[in-house]
Amino acid sequence: MRKRVAIPLGVLAFLLVAILLALFVGLPWAKNKALGIVSEKLGRDIVAEGGIHLDWTWPPGLRIEDLRIANADWSDEPWMAKIETVEASLDVEALTSGNIRIPDLNIVDPWVLLQRNEEGIANWQFKALKSEPSQEKGPSQIPIFEDIDIIGAKVLYRAPDQQFTASIPQIQGALTEKKTRLSAEGKIVDSPFSVNVEAGGIAQLKAQDTPFPIDAKLDFESLKASLEGKLATSGDAADNQVDIELRGQGEPPLIAALTGAPAPDLPEYGLNAIIDQTAAQRWRLKELDSHLGESRLQGTGLLDLSGDRPYLKLDAQVPLLDIAGLQELAPKQDDSADKTPEPPPGSRSPDSGAGLDLTALAGFDTDISINVEAFQGLEAPVESALLDLSLEEGRLRVEPLSGQIAANELALTADLNVNDVPVTGQVSVKADEVDLSRTAEALKLDARPPGTLWLDTTLEITGQPVAENDLYLPSLGQIRLAPTTLRFEAPSLELDVDANLQSEAARIRINADGTYHDTPVTLDFLGDSPLALRNPDRPYDLEVTARSQDTEFSAQGQVIDALSRRILDLSFSLEGPDPQRLAPLFDFPLPELPPYRLSGQLYREEATLRFTNFDGRVGDSDLRGDAVLNLAGEVPRIDADLRSRFLDFDDLGGLIGAEPETGAGETVSPQQQREAAAKEAKDHLFPREPLNIEAATGAMLADIEYRAERVDTATLPLDRVNFRISIDDETLALDPLEFELGGGDVHLEATFDTSRVPIAGSLEGEVRRINLKQALEPFEIANDSVGTVGGRMRFWMRGDSIYDFFSSADGGLLLVMTGGRLDALLTELAGLDIGESLSSLFGDVESVPIECAYLNLPVENGIADIETALVDTSDTLFLADGRFYFASETLDVVIEPRPKDFSLMSLRSPVHIEGDLQGPSFAPGGALMGRGAAAVALAAATPLAGLIPLIEPGTGEDSVYCNGLTEAINRARK
Repeated sequence: MRKRVAIPLGVLAFLLVAILLALFVGLPWAKNKALGIVSEKLGRDIVAEGGIHLDWTWPPGLRIEDLRIANADWSDEPWMAKIETVEASLDVEALTSGNIRIPDLNIVDPWVLLQRNEEGIANWQFKALKSEPSQEKGPSQIPIFEDIDIIGAKVLYRAPDQQFTASIPQIQGALTEKKTRLSAEGKIVDSPFSVNVEAGGIAQLKAQDTPFPIDAKLDFESLKASLEGKLATSGDAADNQVDIELRGQGEPPLIAALTGAPAPDLPEYGLNAIIDQTAAQRWRLKELDSHLGESRLQGTGLLDLSGDRPYLKLDAQVPLLDIAGLQELAPKQDDSADKTPEPPPGSRSPDSGAGLDLTALAGFDTDISINVEAFQGLEAPVESALLDLSLEEGRLRVEPLSGQIAANELALTADLNVNDVPVTGQVSVKADEVDLSRTAEALKLDARPPGTLWLDTTLEITGQPVAENDLYLPSLGQIRLAPTTLRFEAPSLELDVDANLQSEAARIRINADGTYHDTPVTLDFLGDSPLALRNPDRPYDLEVTARSQDTEFSAQGQVIDALSRRILDLSFSLEGPDPQRLAPLFDFPLPELPPYRLSGQLYREEATLRFTNFDGRVGDSDLRGDAVLNLAGEVPRIDADLRSRFLDFDDLGGLIGAEPETGAGETVSPQQQREAAAKEAKDHLFPREPLNIEAATGAMLADIEYRAERVDTATLPLDRVNFRISIDDETLALDPLEFELGGGDVHLEATFDTSRVPIAGSLEGEVRRINLKQALEPFEIANDSVGTVGGRMRFWMRGDSIYDFFSSADGGLLLVMTGGRLDALLTELAGLDIGESLSSLFGDVESVPIECAYLNLPVENGIADIETALVDTSDTLFLADGRFYFASETLDVVIEPRPKDFSLMSLRSPVHIEGDLQGPSFAPGGALMGRGAAAVALAAATPLAGLIPLIEPGTGEDSVYCNGLTEAINRARK
């Protein structure tokens, strides 16, 4: 410290003393000689353009006008400093005792230019002073300035890409035996500032065993800084210790001028620290406590320059790191700025051939430990982080960079050689028990993938040149993926997978195996380098095969912008025992169906997936068509057009909760075989399995149309089937459901409202011109026993299964039939001997023509109460009465004959049918519950005309067969 102060002040004092003495002795040439000596001392020309004048008062003084100091020879400006006037007085008595004492020093309008050139050399670095051998002059050589007054100073600073100006109206100070003081105020780049310094005096500089105190304060616009402490005056570096304090807010002064970039508008910031020197060229940072906005950093540090290599150590605690606040301080991107042009397809990006040069780091060693306890304003749910970094002789080690993200522990380690260009080494990442669903929720992602992930992977940076298809990182060159292990567990999916990843030439291969629903699963994946994903416009080639026991999915093709899955073009095949097993993977319900096999083209653009030209089989049915899955909305939307040349109707049993046929020649899964056996044991007519309508309406939107050209059923001989399913957020509609049967057709419309509890549904439809001879052929009914039937129906029901619908139904059914023949068994039923076996009811006996049949069956709360049931034959009108109980799946019905010939009346009696719907019992006897006459009266008022077109097209309200029904009823009423 003493030498740094003595040299410049001593030169100034020598100049004043030399000139003053020259004037005293009256030697004008001595003035120039004195200026020459000082010029030699500085290595720069010093001239007094306005002359040097002696003041003959006591103490004597002198006045120098237009004093100039030459600039460095590399500068384009000739002068470094220009001073209008320098006035000083000299204490001659002190000079005789060997001391330099200047009572007054006044400087008026100094102009100073401070410069740095491209090489970083400053113009205030005087070559002569730097080359002068260091000599200990002693404290007596330090001049005393009792009063310093500088008025109207201007300072210009220039450096490459940097420039600012300071205007200082007044500077006052002193350097005496007891104290040093300095005060100044002015503006730097239009920002006001003031500085005040108080320190020890020359006496303390002379004392070898007393530290030199200093107290400095700076107010620079919004910045307030202070420095207080002690500086060593002896060789004991341990005496150096200062307390530093900074406070401020807003744009830091001079940042724009020094950096050429806009100054950030900082939130409130502050810093407190103690800097002390423990040995020569060894400094320690203690009690560091700083904040910037909400962020805060505390810790200690060490800088050691005493060894062969500089060494830096930092131990920091960060109680809170406000990421959002720091991001606001980042420079804003200028969208109008020219962008780097994209490289031609197939070529490397401009930086791919350049090696990352970190050799500058090899020049020093460091140990850094930073512990972030909490984050704020970070989109990623990082709860804490720890960085331990060391650099020794060019070996950079990170052990580790770890963090807690959504309660998951992640760790990164690295070992890099920064002596190499490009850098070589390896980077490893390890994650244990990462809860993916919790992580996705914390990241506010729409998808919530279930399960837990374990990962252990290493990237080896080889530094070798890269070929076109090599794995590489920008500026690093070739990399290699070391054998990597990955484990995934998802109990909700009943999925458990272990995977191995490794580089294979310029591609990556993944082999995985595990269990899914307690069955083995395997995955084989081969794709381009993951680093190929950097270029979103470059196609990413892949091949993948996944197997789960009897289920297999395979695909090959290309993905463009794979990270966002923006465009995907794959040919695929999928086969398995039941698509319902895949429902957990898609997060929406899938139907239970027989074994299936599909293949086609899968194309995705943005949020839309298209399955085009797919073809395959479901059970014994073929299936083809196109489908679109749109993922842009809150829930997926499916639009599909599906077709079958041949439909085995029981393959659709899963759609209504029924089980497919499991006999010979039927294609069913083992699970369906087990469920069918269980259902047969339960002996229910109506399927009780939930249809999951509410789950479907809440999970997706849909518009699906299906057509089958030829249909095979175990019951009714259907010719064609056509239906359309529409699903929105609260409604599932089946409109229409149509099928051809017995030369006619059935048209149904069904709607289910899931906003009601329980689910409310409605069903209405028409039966048109069905030839029962064809329709009932599978039941081995006599070929001529039945004719053509038509009718209408409307029902309202509640629940979520076929059984619920029947047991809660309200509404009714109207049917009319004409033509055909009724077995003689029914015609002669009243004459059947009681002892005769009921099995004879189905014997091969003579049949009689049916003129007309009519049924009006209202239903309330799951009970169908026959209101009107008539069958008109040539000699008898049959009436029926009774109920069907859908909840218990039973019936209680009586059929009573009303012969048209009175002579037959005594020979015929009713038949009582009761019991289970699947196997009722028949017995002679019974009565119409007292409602026979009423039933006949109602039949007379029946609006048959509206039903006639449903059995005989083109006949209007007349029918060859049913015109006589009213007359038959009237005869029966008599």
